[in-house]
Amino acid sequence: MAEMNVLLIGKHPQTGGAAIASSRLLEALKQEGVEAKMLVQEGADEASGIYSTTHGKLKHWLNFLRFVSERLVFLPRERSKNIRFLFSLANTGENISRNALVREADIIHLHWINAGFLSLNSLKELLSSGKPVVWTFHDMWPFTGGCHYALECKEYTRSCGHCPYLKKPGAGDLSHRIWKKKELRFRKGKFTVITPSKWMNDCVRASSLLQHSQVHTIHNPVDQSVFQPAARKESCASLGLDPEKKYILFGAATVKNVMKGYPYFMEAIGLLSGEVDRDQVEIILFGKTGGGVADSFPLNTRNIAFVHSVET
Repeated sequence: MAEMNVLLIGKHPQTGGAAIASSRLLEALKQEGVEAKMLVQEGADEASGIYSTTHGKLKHWLNFLRFVSERLVFLPRERSKNIRFLFSLANTGENISRNALVREADIIHLHWINAGFLSLNSLKELLSSGKPVVWTFHDMWPFTGGCHYALECKEYTRSCGHCPYLKKPGAGDLSHRIWKKKELRFRKGKFTVITPSKWMNDCVRASSLLQHSQVHTIHNPVDQSVFQPAARKESCASLGLDPEKKYILFGAATVKNVMKGYPYFMEAIGLLSGEVDRDQVEIILFGKTGGGVADSFPLNTRNIAFVHSVET
C-alpha cells in the first residue's frame, strides 16, 4: 500500500497557541512514521517539513495588504477597538488549491487560517478538490458568523445576526451575511471536524452551520519527553520557590485577556484569599501582564514574564 501524504495547513508554525499545537502535531505524526508536511503563509522551516506560500518581498507586502484590507472593512462596523482582532471576515486570502503540496496531498488538514491567509473562497476551492479534508478548530470562528469567541452569545446556534461584536447589530447584519456565505461555501464539500476539547465538540454540534458534520475530539499533542512531572523539591529550587508553600499558576499570552478567563481567576482568588493562610499560598503568573497586574491580587504574586521556549 502506498504511503499516505498528509498536509497540515495554517497561518504560521509558531505564532500563537494554535500554530504551536499544529507544529507539535506535525512532529508527532512524523514520529509515528506518517509522511506529513505543513504549508504556512509565513515562517517556513523546510528542514522540519514546513513550507511557505510566501517568496519574495512583494509577496510579504501582499500578505500584509490582505490582512489590512480585512481590518479596514471591519473597522467602521466594530463595536469597540477592544474586539478588533476577535472577528474575521475572511473576505480576502490566497488560493492555494494549485500549490504543489496541496496537489500531492492525500489528506488536507486545516488549522487556524485567518488574518488574511485563506478566504471563504479559498476554503471553497479546497473543499471542491475532492480530497478528504480534516479541520481542527482552534477557536469558534469556523462555525460562527465571524467571531472567534461567541462568549455568552448563542446566535451561532441559529443563523447569526444581532452580533454583540458589531456597532449596529441586527437580524441581517454582517455576522448573518458571513454565516450565509459559509453555508454556501461549506456545501462544496464535506470535511471532518476535530475539536481539542469536549466543550468545543458540544458547541459544534449545537451550531446551525455544522451540527450535522462528523465531529471528533482529539486533544492537542504534548511532547512528554519535554513536559513531564519532576520532583517537587528540585523544581522549586530551580525556580527559587519554597517547597513548603502552595502555588497557584495562571498564564496566557496576555494574562488579562478575558478569553483566557482572567476575570474568573480574579474572582476565584478573591474568594480563596479569605480561606487560606496568605503566607503559605502564592500566585505565579506567566505571559504578558502589563503594569500593576501582580499588585492587583490579594495574595502574594510573582511574575515570571513571557515564556518564549519549551526549554524555559
